[in-house]
Amino acid sequence: MLLTLAFLNFPPIMGGIFGAFESVGNIVVMAGPSEIGVSPIITRIRVRVLEADMGFSREFMGNETEYELNPVRGALVLVMDGAAITTGPSYILRAEYFGFTDANGEVVLSAPKGNFTLMVNPRPYNRDPACFWRGRVSVEGNETFAVKFFLYRLNPMEINVNIRSAHPESIVTLGFKLPINGSYYVGSPAIVYYTPAGEIRLYREDIGRSIELEEASRNLWRNPRINYLADWPGGLRTVKMVSIRDFSAYILPDMTYLPVERVILEELETG
Repeated sequence: MLLTLAFLNFPPIMGGIFGAFESVGNIVVMAGPSEIGVSPIITRIRVRVLEADMGFSREFMGNETEYELNPVRGALVLVMDGAAITTGPSYILRAEYFGFTDANGEVVLSAPKGNFTLMVNPRPYNRDPACFWRGRVSVEGNETFAVKFFLYRLNPMEINVNIRSAHPESIVTLGFKLPINGSYYVGSPAIVYYTPAGEIRLYREDIGRSIELEEASRNLWRNPRINYLADWPGGLRTVKMVSIRDFSAYILPDMTYLPVERVILEELETG
């Protein structure tokens, strides 16, 4: 029955519901009503997942007003027990407690009345538990929540390159400054550079390899990896050291960036 649910509810491009869950934690999925201690009172909630790309800059204020929020299609949303916000998910009570957002960025789920953890993975091809944002919510009736992801691409303020001549390797040290206002989740840097032969390549730390120009043009903006397990205060200066298995003659500072996100959870309405 679970296998049938997976194929009916989740598109094949997502790799199947079990693939998305395989690294998230110890999860028990129930196809029907279940009882853990006392059966919870069940209600329905609507979750909207939205995103805004704030572009490139060396310095953001963090309260920019020029942006457009767009719906996120295919985001994985889970209703979890309250402890999941600090310890990671331990169970899902029913199959209706998770789903993917539609073209409008929305999904309707069952949820127990009271306190629980809402978990959202806006890019579920990243299956690491660190890629799931967590927020504590409280529900008394049918409610709608909006989870807004604001992506900032920080250009480096400082660049230092140390080339090891004995091996085709460059140790790149990058200094960044987080947007001043708010708190932020930090991701994996993307570095664009010239080789000594004049070729342009992109190195993404999350992929762990350099990409040639044609592939780099498709992957420069796409699918940044963000770690949602810890957030950092605005204005913080952070340093990233990356080992590139290649000789980098020149780092392009305006195309090299560190992705960071500010996430806002809003309750839109109660019914």
